Amino acid sequence: MSEHESEVISDSQGGNRKLWVTAKEVAGLEGMPTTDRRTRDILDEWAKGKEGARRKRSGTKAFEYHISVLPKAVRDQVSPPNQDGVAASALTGTVMGAALCAPV
Repeated sequence: MSEHESEVISDSQGGNRKLWVTAKEVAGLEGMPTTDRRTRDILDEWAKGKEGARRKRSGTKAFEYHISVLPKAVRDQVSPPNQDGVAASALTGTVMGAALCAPV
């Protein structure tokens, strides 16, 4: 997998969970702005100063954001917790060696 392909992880139930999202993918979710533009502004703010939390999506103008920059409620909508209550973000608490904290 190239460094710019969206990554997914497999959970214990055999499902896949996204690790990277675009503003378009999370715009309109509960707790997020409804427009792509405003969502991108918020995601940029949350990713600011967190190495590896934002990257360019290959072949597009879009940026992807690691799910760890999202608040827990939004993260759970993108990557619902498994039966043990563990969200994908709990399984991947660091990006490129830097611990990331999502706003709550």
